[in-house]
Amino acid sequence: MKKTKFLEAVLEKMPFLSEAEDEKAFFRRIAVHFPRLSPEYRMINRAYYASHVAFEEVKRETGEDFFTHLRATCLIQFEYLRIRDPVKNATCLLHDIVEDTSWTIEQVEIEFGEEVASCV
Repeated sequence: MKKTKFLEAVLEKMPFLSEAEDEKAFFRRIAVHFPRLSPEYRMINRAYYASHVAFEEVKRETGEDFFTHLRATCLIQFEYLRIRDPVKNATCLLHDIVEDTSWTIEQVEIEFGEEVASCV
């Protein structure tokens, strides 16, 4: 990915985004606040993988995987804004799933509950 001046400025302020492409680093950050077997961790984990699979073939205009955007957005919310609400974190990972994939809002509600679905 080509680093623009804007992207360089963002990465300077939010160095944790350089880990946005690393699944293990992402989940290490989540595990600092939610134990790996907790319902909170599991909800974020399920949203991560549902979104990853749903966006597997989708690319951004820049050519990067669309999922990278979703993971980075969640990291910004989690680390920079310090939002550690698993519903909001799951919603962040799923925020484009209805408009950009074959998922329906009903499917989101079945898989993640009414609160996540209403946020998506």
